[in-house]
Amino acid sequence: MTPEQEKMLRESLRLARENNEMIEKLFKANRRARLWSFFKAIITVALLLGAYYTIAPFIDNLTDAYTGFMEQIQKIGEVRNSLPF
Repeated sequence: MTPEQEKMLRESLRLARENNEMIEKLFKANRRARLWSFFKAIITVALLLGAYYTIAPFIDNLTDAYTGFMEQIQKIGEVRNSLPF
């Protein structure tokens, strides 16, 4: 092997190692990004469930109040219809 070929081979080896290091860094960064997005999704779901369980009793109370209000309106309509005039 000539010195020129050996020099080119060493340069090629150096570039291949450098390339592998950069690819490993990219894979690690990609893995961290996927893990972070998974944690963000879990946190979002947990917050939504917490908000639902916090707000659900208020929504139930509003629904009951609306139902009671509509029953009273219906009773008023029945009384009005039962009047002779």
